[in-house]
Amino acid sequence: MVRLPLLEDSPIVALATPAGVSGVAVLRLSGAAGMVDKLLPLLQRPDGSPLGRHHLPPRRMQRVSFMDEGEILDTMLAVFFPAPHSFTGEEMVELHGHGAPVVVRRILALLHQQGIRAAGAGEFSLRACRNGKMNLVQAEAMMQLLHSSSLVVAREASRQMGGSLSNHIFKLRDRLLEALIHMEAMVDFAEEEIDPADGQQLNRRLTEVVSGLQRLQDTSLLGRQLSQGVHLVIAGRPNVGKSSLFNRLVGEEKAIVTPIAGTTRDMNDAQLTIRGIPVCLVDTAGLRESVDMVEQIGVSRSRQRLTTADGILWLLDASQGISQEDMEELSKHGQEPGLLVWNKRDCQPAQWTPPPLAHIPWPVVTLSCRTGEGVEDLLHAIATLLAPLPREGGGILMAERHRQAVELALQETRLAQEMLVRSGPLEIASLHCRAALAALEEMVGVVSNEDILQGIFSQFCIGK
Repeated sequence: MVRLPLLEDSPIVALATPAGVSGVAVLRLSGAAGMVDKLLPLLQRPDGSPLGRHHLPPRRMQRVSFMDEGEILDTMLAVFFPAPHSFTGEEMVELHGHGAPVVVRRILALLHQQGIRAAGAGEFSLRACRNGKMNLVQAEAMMQLLHSSSLVVAREASRQMGGSLSNHIFKLRDRLLEALIHMEAMVDFAEEEIDPADGQQLNRRLTEVVSGLQRLQDTSLLGRQLSQGVHLVIAGRPNVGKSSLFNRLVGEEKAIVTPIAGTTRDMNDAQLTIRGIPVCLVDTAGLRESVDMVEQIGVSRSRQRLTTADGILWLLDASQGISQEDMEELSKHGQEPGLLVWNKRDCQPAQWTPPPLAHIPWPVVTLSCRTGEGVEDLLHAIATLLAPLPREGGGILMAERHRQAVELALQETRLAQEMLVRSGPLEIASLHCRAALAALEEMVGVVSNEDILQGIFSQFCIGK
């Protein structure tokens, strides 16, 4: 991992648009006071006169010429963002020129000659954090937005960029700080009689923190599903159409389909988006007893995958009805989220309805993988099955680092509260409170761990 020059404030530049031929290429520059003065010798006004700082009013695009040994290299638009009213909190300039790779490379070379070095991955965002323009959670949300696999993830990332998660963490941090101050005051005056009301007030504060952290921790599963995709498993007996449904939903012939039962021996999976929700769809081997050793392995893996699924699409053959094998397998998974999907609807009379299964509380969908009839109904049912995003509250824990921080803070706060309830040493309770506080502060970047910062920002793209 390339380590960023975290403490430098030297001027930096990076291409903020994708490399290659394009209509427009945007170069971003940032640096401490005086950065613009390094750039000005390379620019001219459209009439050929020198460009001065006063010719770059804040946040207004100006047409300029980028000069190379007295010749115009490119005609572009320049916009100046003065400190501290910029993305990084430093002086910033954006140059919008033509996306010719040879021209962009020459411009970068001329800027390097002026002492404006190439930015590292994520260095603009890191400087924004260093200068208080955003906190660490917001920076990570921005990266989540850039790598969004679905609109649902993008919208949640946008909310977190606006502070939905970090504001909640700061409120809990303030409550913990109040509790710690209260606790240490009680320690300082331990020889005096403590008002019972003080202990009750302290306990209420810790209870509020525990409750807020628990609500956040409860979003961990949903956060994992959003960032990695909801694991949706297609299951059922052999030859009911599982691979046909898999291919229909994926939109390509990815799984082999034959009339021979037991064709699928291993699992196929694909990443797709269903109604804006990222899904990892898994096609499994047909569930049945078999003497074939390879098929036995496939069936065993299928059953194992069902135990970790976020949702199950249990496929049934409308032309054959439900079998005893289906009933036995369904009884093992009926309490998990799932849908009963009757395939081969086109093989039945128009008035046919699926038989009721009172002991399986799953919604029922009928369709035909051959004709596509009912597939839209299935997509709607899947979207309803998967947990919707909350529109209010403290946000969702989508990053593993956040999940670990909240888990540690919750554990330490509970230990502090337990010590308080048991009338244990307040000094020990305050240590637990401090540990919880440190976990939350490190999460939002109030305290900086250099290795954590390096790990986070090295994953950003150049120019962000």
